[in-house]
Amino acid sequence: MSNEQFAHKLDFIEYTINDDVKSTSMGVVIWLHGLGANAQDFVPLIPELKLKSHIKFIFPNAPQRTITINNGALMQAWYDIRDMTKIDNAVDWDGIDHSVLQVENLIDYLIKEEQKPIHIAVVGFSQGGVIAYMMALRSQHRFAGILALSCYLPDVDFNLVSNMNKKTPILACHGKYDMIVPYDTGLESYNKFRTHGFNISWKGYPMDHGVCLDEIKDISLWFQDRFI
Repeated sequence: MSNEQFAHKLDFIEYTINDDVKSTSMGVVIWLHGLGANAQDFVPLIPELKLKSHIKFIFPNAPQRTITINNGALMQAWYDIRDMTKIDNAVDWDGIDHSVLQVENLIDYLIKEEQKPIHIAVVGFSQGGVIAYMMALRSQHRFAGILALSCYLPDVDFNLVSNMNKKTPILACHGKYDMIVPYDTGLESYNKFRTHGFNISWKGYPMDHGVCLDEIKDISLWFQDRFI
């Protein structure tokens, strides 16, 4: 879908499943891709989830920006990566803040467009997962769930975050052999959420920086719990 009237700068693909299922509310999933990927990246995964609820999946495209670790190459990204050895500390906060605002504006747009109540979940892989985590901490919308895949949480001050989604179910999934975002980095992020009272669960898998079959099964069950 090209959203010319939506001047909030995020293009997106819309993919709706089970249109024939009647319900009084709509499930909406905003799925954020990783660095250098695009809105098409996770679309082929949706049929594999075998979901039965009426759900609209929104796959936004991150804006083009230069990436420091890739010698300033221009690519689709939610924020700059300056140092892979310090990904949770050498943080492009301007880029992250801008992307969080764009996703928040996209949510406002979707709420206005729907003709019935919607329940929103935010999903993100790698860089997109960072933005999903930040939505859990900053959004003024209460979500049906947050799914954080192979990602991490930047060094944030939990004294300055919103409590709107403190009880929202968060599932963090990570590969034990991930060489891009190390498993221990992801686990440390999970522990930060847990320590500060967020409703988060952790799943580890024998994989690298990607998605595996067992993870897909767990994601499917998670969605089924969120959208009945």
